[in-house]
Amino acid sequence: MVRTRKPKSFVTPEGITVTELPLAHPDYDTKPTGKTLLDLIEEKRPRDADGNVISEKKAGEEEEMGLEEVFGPGMNTLVIAVPMVILLFWLDVIVHMQYLQEIEWWSIAMRCLKGSPAIYLIHYWFHPRKNWKTVQAFLLVMSVMVGCYTVTAVNKNGYFAVMKRVPPLGTLWVWAVVEMDVLVGAASLLAVAGYTWWNGFAVL
Repeated sequence: MVRTRKPKSFVTPEGITVTELPLAHPDYDTKPTGKTLLDLIEEKRPRDADGNVISEKKAGEEEEMGLEEVFGPGMNTLVIAVPMVILLFWLDVIVHMQYLQEIEWWSIAMRCLKGSPAIYLIHYWFHPRKNWKTVQAFLLVMSVMVGCYTVTAVNKNGYFAVMKRVPPLGTLWVWAVVEMDVLVGAASLLAVAGYTWWNGFAVL
């Protein structure tokens, strides 16, 4: 008489008896009778009023629109304008340090204060339209032109011209790159880097 081997069993620390299952590949031809993990995940995904699944991109856009409604475009513009004014201030300070000039803190602060309305208005107009293809193309061309001009000014112009032009142009350049999509911004930086290398300019 042939004796069949009984499957081993053991007790888990939680007190549940588990029977050893034979190792075998699942049958891929049979469809699951109940809900799968993918089905449960699909049920938990956020949906709109019509029952359609909300994508992550759309959810991010709706969240941004929600912030616009809460704070308003003016406050959202201020959130970006303030760091840009601070950047303008420190670029001016760095240029003075680069040429070993006496730093006149009050004069630099007043120049930044005078330039802050322009920064605010530029961002206020462009930011709500930054997803437009025409705006992205304009920002790309502007950032490349400003970047190339800034690099040329640093390498060829005198210290007085650099001190006057580089801080506002550098701020405008950084702002344009921030407003562009990642790939477009990377393309603009590569273009300026290629221009710098081709002409043998030094960055610092």
